Amino acid sequence: MKNSKKKPRKNNASKRKETTPVDENAVSRQKETIELLHEYNDLKDATQIVLGALATMKGVPVRSLYASYNLPIVE
Repeated sequence: MKNSKKKPRKNNASKRKETTPVDENAVSRQKETIELLHEYNDLKDATQIVLGALATMKGVPVRSLYASYNLPIVE
């Protein structure tokens, strides 16, 4: 037979971390980093379009152009 008595819940409020004020410099750096990543991704996308068009014109796989232009195959 199971014990029908429920155990009282412990107060976890003391275990919760107190909220800290947001560091404005950290937020600013994070926003700048995100903007730079967006710019990087846009430039990378444009590069892929150009390489794809060039590969089509030459009739070669895009991968072969990486070696021709000394581009890294792995990010």
